[in-house]
Amino acid sequence: MFRTALIAAIFLVVGFVGGFLLSNAINRNSVNSQPTIQTSKDVGGGQGDLTPEDIEAAEEALRKEPSNFLLKKRVGIAFYSYGFNKSDVEILERAERILEEARLKFRNDLEVLIALGNSRFDIAFFGKRPAYYVKARESYLEALTLDPKNVTLLLDIGNSYAFGEAPNHKEALSYYTKGLLINPTDERLLQVAATSSIATGDPTAARKYLERLRKVNTSNPVITEIEAALKETK
Repeated sequence: MFRTALIAAIFLVVGFVGGFLLSNAINRNSVNSQPTIQTSKDVGGGQGDLTPEDIEAAEEALRKEPSNFLLKKRVGIAFYSYGFNKSDVEILERAERILEEARLKFRNDLEVLIALGNSRFDIAFFGKRPAYYVKARESYLEALTLDPKNVTLLLDIGNSYAFGEAPNHKEALSYYTKGLLINPTDERLLQVAATSSIATGDPTAARKYLERLRKVNTSNPVITEIEAALKETK
């Protein structure tokens, strides 16, 4: 039997933190392209430059304009990006609160729903609060109704099952395979489809995904990790 720890390690090597393929610097949809907040100074191109004064100034602006939902959206997305870059759970929690408020106005706003889901996923991951994976999944599923062919959303929903307190790799696989029907050469999906196949006790399927991954990118660094996990199934 494979070692569960090895499977978990592969997911970390693959780099899925809140849906991010960190090893390949893949951005989640278009969330990070949102305009930054303008607070006590122009923070320019990176939320990583935010200071405590900037953050407090943004919160103060929200207190002064409680009905400005566009401001809530901008600040929430900026806080999310900063919180993710800094692995700062407190800022991610602020982002979730603000984005949930923005959602009351922008119920069909894909960017708000994605950022809200991402905030919740990263609270779960960085804060070790597995209940937030379920909350993240709810946001992603709502976003999926607006963009049903968004493979990154399908990936993130699958990851919410794979990373849960009681990992459900069978359910995760159902979303990974849906994504692969849309984009058969998505490396991220092929990687986790192979890994979840091993976790569900189906090394044959895992080898098929691995071969597809090799055809897409023979230099993919996760290939050796998946091969090692497959050896553990013997």
